[in-house]
Amino acid sequence: MKKLLFPVFVLSVALGIPQVAGGQTTGSTMEQGRTALARSDFNTALLIFNEFARAGNAEAQFQLGLIYANGNGVGKDYAAAVQWFRLAADQGYAPAQFSLGVTYARGWGHVQNFAEAASWYRLAADQGYTQAQFNLGLLYYHGTGVVQNDAEAIRWYRLAADQGDAQAQFNLGFMYDYGRGVVRNHAEAARWYLLAADQGDAQAQHSLGLMYDQGRGVVRNHAEAARWYRLAADQGFALSQYNLGLMYDEGRGVVQSFAEAVRLYRLAAEQGYAPAQHNLGLMYDQGRGVVRNHAEAARWYRLAADQGHVGVALEDIIDPVNSLGAAGWARCVAADTTVAASIVRGDPVPKPIVQAHEAIGPSLTAMRHRLIARGNSPASLDNLVRNSGAQILASPDPFLTAFQSLERCTEVIARSAR
Repeated sequence: MKKLLFPVFVLSVALGIPQVAGGQTTGSTMEQGRTALARSDFNTALLIFNEFARAGNAEAQFQLGLIYANGNGVGKDYAAAVQWFRLAADQGYAPAQFSLGVTYARGWGHVQNFAEAASWYRLAADQGYTQAQFNLGLLYYHGTGVVQNDAEAIRWYRLAADQGDAQAQFNLGFMYDYGRGVVRNHAEAARWYLLAADQGDAQAQHSLGLMYDQGRGVVRNHAEAARWYRLAADQGFALSQYNLGLMYDEGRGVVQSFAEAVRLYRLAAEQGYAPAQHNLGLMYDQGRGVVRNHAEAARWYRLAADQGHVGVALEDIIDPVNSLGAAGWARCVAADTTVAASIVRGDPVPKPIVQAHEAIGPSLTAMRHRLIARGNSPASLDNLVRNSGAQILASPDPFLTAFQSLERCTEVIARSAR
């Protein structure tokens, strides 16, 4: 199964601060303090930065904040870190403004306050501070501390992306890929993904692999898709390990190798990725790439099913129907309902998802009848659907989660029909 991951809130600068005993004059320079810090001589750095910080040097105040926030040579003290960051931030020092924003976002040294975090990010972002621009874009995307605004998220992502920030380039590509705040443009998405992928960003490498795999924004090329998946897979990116496993399983873009498919499925499965756990179960079930072992197959199926993986559930509906099948069916119904609501609202729903929604209804209805015939009460099924809907809405991006779930549902139904 293929899906994109959207990065969660990112803290790009390590952060912490008690007072340093003062009164000493080191006769040192700021450069000597930086050198001491670089060689992890925190005691010397602390003395030097303390002297300059008390004299009002913004960089020194910021460096003291970092030292105490990280607990480098001292005990961690976020309250003291906040004091030093604020002194530097009040002088307009962008790194300190950003770091103070992070402490508000994380609730370090004071009560968590995303609106306050956004205010400090904005001060740093207005000075061109890349990490602040990126984090401010994230806040607008999620509607955290600010009114949700995709167009504003894009504006800040673009400013950071134009400065070469790989995470911002990936996020900007994502916005073009899914038409969030801009007209959907797969070619533009691929362009931004490539910029981030060339910097080694695993999510961008995976997404670029998807573009080549599906022929979105680029000429379809399975060998190129495999190349990008492999780069991300080698960094431990579970979705790419799984997708590359699929390619070896099916012989797309690579020489077919069930053993290599098993190896890659296992890497992703051991990270808890349910579709890989399911496919690894299939390999053991069918004896492809491994010695046939039904007990091991059942173990991997159950691990996937315990996460509500729809592939396991729908296959259980077919042979046989049980509670796992009911849970998987409910997930499909909830995803289809969410997609239907998006279509009614006029959201930019991808054409394949619209087609999946239009096609899947009869299958879901037939499955409901079979589940009831196997002993599941209508009330219990309705409750499962409500719970699945709540899980989708509670996800970081319900819009994308529903799309991906419906895509998985249609793939499993199509496979079972063959």
